[in-house]
Amino acid sequence: MGRLGGGTSVYETDFVRTLCQNIANQKDPVKVEELISLLRAVIKDDQEEIRIRMLFLAKKYPITEGTPEPSV
Repeated sequence: MGRLGGGTSVYETDFVRTLCQNIANQKDPVKVEELISLLRAVIKDDQEEIRIRMLFLAKKYPITEGTPEPSV
């Protein structure tokens, strides 16, 4: 969870973008598989981070019966 570094984004967008570019440009199939495996790990980590944050927010701000839903 320490990847935020004061920013507002959970995702390491620059890293993911670079990783995807490397996958697209890579000619070695073994290296492609390694990069895809790394990409999956980063995405899984981000998903877990989001899950934990959503759980925290759900506990902190529960929606109870009779409470109006926030309008978008």
